[in-house]
Amino acid sequence: MSEKEVKKHLNKYYIRPALMRRILFMLVIVSVYWVFLEMIDDLVFNGSGFFSAGLYCYIGIVVLYLIFFGYSHISAAVGFTKEKPIELNGPQAGFVQKKIKKYRVWIVLAPLILMTLVFIPRYVYDSFQTEAKTQAAAPTVYALKEAFESGCETVLVDDPAEGYDEYGYGVTAYLDGIGGTSSVRVNVGNDGIINRVFYTVDVDTDESKETNIEKVQTDIGLLNTMLNGAGAQASKEAILERDGLPETFVSVFCNGEGYRDLSYGEDDVYVYFWAEDEEYYIDPYISMSVD
Repeated sequence: MSEKEVKKHLNKYYIRPALMRRILFMLVIVSVYWVFLEMIDDLVFNGSGFFSAGLYCYIGIVVLYLIFFGYSHISAAVGFTKEKPIELNGPQAGFVQKKIKKYRVWIVLAPLILMTLVFIPRYVYDSFQTEAKTQAAAPTVYALKEAFESGCETVLVDDPAEGYDEYGYGVTAYLDGIGGTSSVRVNVGNDGIINRVFYTVDVDTDESKETNIEKVQTDIGLLNTMLNGAGAQASKEAILERDGLPETFVSVFCNGEGYRDLSYGEDDVYVYFWAEDEEYYIDPYISMSVD
């Protein structure tokens, strides 16, 4: 046999079969590593959805390794039925061991390096996108904070400067301090647009329903005025324009018997009255969400 034929023979019967177990092992490792890279993209860089290039790279590696495994197994098995492998001498055994060690290293490193290189541009892109979204939301959050501080005793914010939140940021203002009777929470998306407002006003069941409704309407009106004073944009006009309870809810609430749970919704407004719950120490309140 010529030197070329000997090397081909050694690859067929000794080198490739010795790599098959490492190939199967790497199919598992590559799968785990791909999931790990996707998790890093989601949790650290706030990527959205699967990264298609990373998915295709992973599938390509798996297919390539499966083809190599199948080809190595079939060619060796078929070859054994037609010819007898040559006995290895000293130089040949050294050549086989050297090649096996070299290929094993690359079988491990090549796919990991390739997948890492594919994901790095994704991470850079997501990092820039996250920063851009944070910068877009920050002016609205700070404008709302300043507007509510003009008339509220306590204002709490989810500060974009402290970290990105894929669900957006909230600004909560209390007219008379935390634990008081009236508050509002404004949700701001990562585009800097207000997408929901949630008003809450406590109800005093020792007072008449008309007195309570008057207080609720007044406090919602005050909070809404401050909301509009921020000059921020909303996803719908109703979010900024709604400055009081729906007339239908007021009518049903005032004409109902006693203080009982009541809910009402129309268009983008939902109002709920929660009666006192002594078991859970919940005071009665009326809440109105606009989104």
